[in-house]
Amino acid sequence: MTEPSLPAVLHERAGLQPDDTAFTFVDYEQDESGVATSLAWSQLYRRTLNVANELGQCASPGDRAVICAPQGLEYIVAFLGALQAGLIAVPLSVPLGGAADERVSSVLRDASPSLILTTSAVAGAVVESVKSQSETPSVVEVDLLDLDRPGGTATMPEDRLGTAFLQYTPRAATVRIVDPETRAENPAGKVGEVWVDGDNVTAGYWRNPQASEDIFGAKLVAPSPGTPEGPWLRTGDSGFFYDDELFIVGRIKDLLTVYGRNHSPDDIEATVQEVTGGRCAAIAESQNKTEKLVVIIEQEAGRLPGGRDGETRRHQGRVGLGDIEVARSECGRSRSGRARLDPHHHKRQGQARNVRRAVPQQRVPTPRPLTLRALR
Repeated sequence: MTEPSLPAVLHERAGLQPDDTAFTFVDYEQDESGVATSLAWSQLYRRTLNVANELGQCASPGDRAVICAPQGLEYIVAFLGALQAGLIAVPLSVPLGGAADERVSSVLRDASPSLILTTSAVAGAVVESVKSQSETPSVVEVDLLDLDRPGGTATMPEDRLGTAFLQYTPRAATVRIVDPETRAENPAGKVGEVWVDGDNVTAGYWRNPQASEDIFGAKLVAPSPGTPEGPWLRTGDSGFFYDDELFIVGRIKDLLTVYGRNHSPDDIEATVQEVTGGRCAAIAESQNKTEKLVVIIEQEAGRLPGGRDGETRRHQGRVGLGDIEVARSECGRSRSGRARLDPHHHKRQGQARNVRRAVPQQRVPTPRPLTLRALR
């Protein structure tokens, strides 16, 4: 039996429970104690239909519609409105730093949307982010539409088959830790790549069959009893099981190889922070065909704080730092809060340094490893 679509469920709830609360959004930016705003099912359905009717005038079923808006009820209405109009919704976060957000730009290039649904509060940043696209999509500010006008009608059959939305961060229920080289399952306690499998794993990337086969079509070698051979999604995360819990170490591509040994940047950063007391980021840098460890440190003075040179030297041995030299360097921050150097940094500096001083641009906390309950 075919599962009902989201628009069909919304239509049913609006008819059976019109006054019941559908969603509540608590805004902690207006007030630290939180300001709650709710939508009943009938309100949500009416707003969804009105958005869908507007979108139907400037897009065709099957077109992609990126939802790029702040968290809030408008985001939900935009997403459901795109589905109701028969469009393929692409949920996305607001550009970080306007046009400089490469993640947003890459999704726009890949999805080739006809529309971007946003709000008036961030419309300027969204417009800037699409200027570099070969085909500029239309930008719709959802909060400026007459969302509560009566008389909205369904614009499409509510149980159509096909792609509903593109999700660029899939999750799944079955988890295995796998040696990425041998593709064999790792025992508990051994770090490997996190592979996932389940009905809620998408079939692959949009219009990229080779990458879909490589990432979503992985197969285990000699799987354990009851474990399917494939296909598995290779998440690119490193992790391990301990006491039936899954521990995520970090991204495999972020591992630092120094003198032939792999180091997690989070571990190095935590060690350095014991000395500096501030935020930092660890990266590897190639010097004469050898990978050197570089730590970007945020601090006020041009030297390690408090004259703690003896303690600093002891920590050097633990993380593999060579001679320490502090230099001023402009850097931004990625969405996860990690420091990101200007791409022309090394040309200006002339040579690599073992420690960089980062000029803070945003107050974003340093990320920590996640602990997730394993789903067996």
